[in-house]
Amino acid sequence: MPPLILSQEMIKRHSFNDLEVPAKIVIIIFIYAFLAMVTKPYGDPFTVIKTSQNIGLYGFPFDPVSRSARAPFYYYLLFMANEHYMLLQSLIAAIDVILLAVIALRLRIKPSVFSFMLPGLYVLLTRTYVDSLTVTLLSLLVLLSLSSLKAKTLSPNTYATILTSFLLVLTRESMLLLPLLALVILVLQQSTMPMRKLLTFIAPLILGWGLGCLTYYLYVYGVGATTYSSYGLYNVRLEDFLVAYTYVFSSIIPWEVKAKDLSQYLFFIKLPGIAYTYLVFIVRAFIVMLELLISVPFIVGLIELFRVRRKDLHYATAFSFIVYGIMLAGMLFLVKQPIDFFKYICALLPFTSYLISSGLYFIERRSRILCLLIKSSYVFMLLFWTLRVFRGYYACIPH
Repeated sequence: MPPLILSQEMIKRHSFNDLEVPAKIVIIIFIYAFLAMVTKPYGDPFTVIKTSQNIGLYGFPFDPVSRSARAPFYYYLLFMANEHYMLLQSLIAAIDVILLAVIALRLRIKPSVFSFMLPGLYVLLTRTYVDSLTVTLLSLLVLLSLSSLKAKTLSPNTYATILTSFLLVLTRESMLLLPLLALVILVLQQSTMPMRKLLTFIAPLILGWGLGCLTYYLYVYGVGATTYSSYGLYNVRLEDFLVAYTYVFSSIIPWEVKAKDLSQYLFFIKLPGIAYTYLVFIVRAFIVMLELLISVPFIVGLIELFRVRRKDLHYATAFSFIVYGIMLAGMLFLVKQPIDFFKYICALLPFTSYLISSGLYFIERRSRILCLLIKSSYVFMLLFWTLRVFRGYYACIPH
């Protein structure tokens, strides 16, 4: 029996009837909500807000960068939230944190509080990225797929699956590839589940996708715009893999740390210029060490899931979603730059809590010291990001 699998008795003890799990969720939701409220939009999140504001001018979310109509669902939510977009983002983050915890429990893992501290996850959920809603809907889709293992042919899960896949297509253009998920499930699970049971989830998934595609293209045609098409083969270099890895496992990009930035953080200390040169090197090396440690539980969790994927239908279903997520991330990696790569692994993020928790439990059984170092790394990285966010927020306050 693999060490990460809990007995049924332990599952009940670690369910939401136990106060420990809800307490962890409340703590993480508070952290996420705080970050969402004080984070000032810049870069891609700022463009997303401007695109949503264009609804008032054009009647649809017109992207000023690609000069096209974007999948409307998230943009219309932002438009309705108006200047209160921080509250909307906080709500999305809170819902996804709860869903991630439920997924971990369904997969027989007690979620660790550190499992919600993946840098790519909290950066995505606390800023106005379209994929923050995408990963939340995908998390709901994962739960529906796990529930469909025991559901009848027609049940509330069926209609919920249709609606969720429909909304996914209207949220993110990459979800037009949703049939790939159905194909992966069909190929990987046909030997473990009867075809009728597989179709209980796949048929509603495809139906919702079809309705979403029809609605999306009618919407684009109706507003008289062009579809979002900023995809094209990207000349992938070896260093791009490092960039992609860094954006997932680090909230602070090491090569973006400059002496000028450190001098602003350490304004209360007067240091000679040469001291900042050495300090930049030390901080960059420390951040690289943190991201290496942070990535270990996630990778170990993936390996452990691969090992137990045939022992339970829940694990088999989770493994199918992860294979789909890896394939989707790989395709997006080939057609888009690796910057903000955490957006492209949105189909993997629903399993963040499960993968990191299982990885931490596995590591703790073998080395408590290493596990403590890894947990400390999650905390340090979150503190660094919070400091950066709060500095940006403070800089925008009139003095």
